Amino acid sequence: ADEKIILDQTFSLNILLALGKLRMHIPTTVKRLETAAADIGTSTRAYAKKVCPKYITVELPKELAARGRRKARLSTLGAAPAVRKRKHFNYCTYKYHSLRDYAATVVSTGSLDNSSAQTVMS
Repeated sequence: ADEKIILDQTFSLNILLALGKLRMHIPTTVKRLETAAADIGTSTRAYAKKVCPKYITVELPKELAARGRRKARLSTLGAAPAVRKRKHFNYCTYKYHSLRDYAATVVSTGSLDNSSAQTVMS
C-alpha cells in the first residue's frame, strides 16, 4: 500500500514537471496542468497521513552537528546535543501551496523551462 501511494505521488510530480516544461501550451494542456497540481495535493496528503507515521525520521548528522555548534556558541557551557531530533514531513510550505498557480503562470509568462533561479555571474 505504501508503494502505491509513493508511486502515485511520483507519477503526479512527473506529470506536472513534464507539462510545465512543454514549450507550447494549448487549453487542454493548461487544464491538465491544473489537474496535475490538484493530484499532487491529494497524493501528498495521502502520503503524509498514511505513510509518514509508519517511519521514524531523524535529523542528519550534519544537522545535529550544526545544532551543537549553534548551541555551544550561544551557551557558556558549550555542551553539544547528543540526541538527533525527530523530523516530521511538512507539506504546509509555500512550494506546495504555489503548485496551484503553475497553470496561471504558464498562461501569463510561458513555459516553466524559460526561467531559472540560478544566479549568473558575468
